[in-house]
Amino acid sequence: MGAVTQSVLRRRRYISFGTFEVDQESCTLTRNGSRCRIGRKPYELLLVLLEKPSETVTRQELGIRLWPGETALDSDFKLNTTVCQLRKSFSRGGDDRVYVKTIARKGYAFVVDLKDSDEPLTSLEIPPPRVEETRNVAPKEVQQVSNLRLAKIGAALRIVGLFLAAVLLGAGIARLWISH
Repeated sequence: MGAVTQSVLRRRRYISFGTFEVDQESCTLTRNGSRCRIGRKPYELLLVLLEKPSETVTRQELGIRLWPGETALDSDFKLNTTVCQLRKSFSRGGDDRVYVKTIARKGYAFVVDLKDSDEPLTSLEIPPPRVEETRNVAPKEVQQVSNLRLAKIGAALRIVGLFLAAVLLGAGIARLWISH
């Protein structure tokens, strides 16, 4: 993995939060002992956020750390996608807690308590979720983006339909004119 994943976040091998656990040695994310599907960039994003738990990590810093040498515009788009993928990794399996909080126009913060250990999560007691952790923002944001895309596609189809109707009407009128 890249330079981001090689940084030492904590002195111990495992970092746990909620029902999840990061194994820094094997570079994996597990939930209740089962390995989670997570891409390389979402995993790197998770590690950067874990370096500063409960603190805002700016979009600019994340862009520089995850995509060095790219323009801010390119990394900004990729960051949105990567945050969505990370949230999706957390929400698979029905976990609806908020782990990554969006700080409007600034960046993101990892908002749950962390534990570090030399033993895997299965040997640790899992605390009940805090009240503010019980709402997941990602599905609502994804739904809003999907609704916006559908609205744009619908509007484009209506315009194309009106254009075709106008062309056919014009062709019909022209045919009638010529036949008389």
